Amino acid sequence: MDKFNKHSLGLIQKDIEQALKAVSEKHDISFEVGSMRYTDTTIRIVTNWAMNGVNGENGGNAVAKSNWDRYCIRYDLKPSDFGRKFKARNTFKALTLEIVGCKQRSSVYPILGKDNKTGKVYKLPIDQVKGNFMDDDGVHYVED
Repeated sequence: MDKFNKHSLGLIQKDIEQALKAVSEKHDISFEVGSMRYTDTTIRIVTNWAMNGVNGENGGNAVAKSNWDRYCIRYDLKPSDFGRKFKARNTFKALTLEIVGCKQRSSVYPILGKDNKTGKVYKLPIDQVKGNFMDDDGVHYVED
């Protein structure tokens, strides 16, 4: 490799994440890869690390959970809403998603919802989450 560019960064990004995952598992901590910037000769990668809690109680999502606990009040949601299921409208169908985090810098699509069937994470506006929560039996209900 002569220099770093978008293509070469893509090639080594998976290796970097695998190496970080090994460290994460060894020390029972969670990480989240943030922005990646590069020049011809250097790469700068921002990572966030957090404790998993007692016996990994946060299920490996400690960074996302920590951010959610801190910023969910901005969206008029509660810390306990992390991991809750809700129905979201998609262009073609309604999806059952689970809250897996937030992007506090995004004013339009701040909520992250994961489709557990496909593993795909969607960025959503607040109005697609609030009032669309489901109980454990999959029944839709609206909170006061």
